[in-house]
Amino acid sequence: MKKLRSFVEPERLVYDTICQKMNPKKPMYQTGLQILKATVGIRSNARDLLPKFPLQIEVKSLLTDFRGMTEIPYSRKLDGQIVLENKPSAAFFKRSKMKAVFRGPLRKLEGQASDLRYSLWGNQGFLYRFILYLLEERHHIYSLHACGLYDEKRNLLYIAAGGAGSGKTVYLLSGIAKGLKLFSTETVAYECRGKKITWFKGSLIDNVRLGTLVHDFP
Repeated sequence: MKKLRSFVEPERLVYDTICQKMNPKKPMYQTGLQILKATVGIRSNARDLLPKFPLQIEVKSLLTDFRGMTEIPYSRKLDGQIVLENKPSAAFFKRSKMKAVFRGPLRKLEGQASDLRYSLWGNQGFLYRFILYLLEERHHIYSLHACGLYDEKRNLLYIAAGGAGSGKTVYLLSGIAKGLKLFSTETVAYECRGKKITWFKGSLIDNVRLGTLVHDFP
């Protein structure tokens, strides 16, 4: 194993040690992404495991969590790092501080998944939760599981928070019907600096259950 220089910080040491175990003969593909102020660098030995840009509008899409996801150049200086090694071995996962490593038959496991919302790049998957963590740890931006509606005439922001099935979509549709503007469908993020609170516009796409439209609204 290659000897690391002593100035490397402990969490970087763990990360680099794991990366050195990956097959050096196979090329590493890489990309970066940004959601709000959080940035993530992603490396993999399988190009098709990297997230696809631009995001598609579908049930599993992160566009139902956030307003958008931007592709940026890869760098190890980004807020977080994700390493994916697709290989025929037992599934392995390790996280150290702001870095996460996945190893195993990742392509096969994703193909067998019954609900892709919980896949690596799904709207309930690892990246979604990693972004929320990075926003808090790196940028002090916090998120509510809520929908948001804006009253432009009165300059008021209405937030309806709650878990799945709590009725957020009903409030959202009712507010739009009354002339309010959509601010976010699923996640409302905010940042506090002194006495000032900044609210970030969120997702503008919603996965609506058929029963919500048939039985609950209007």
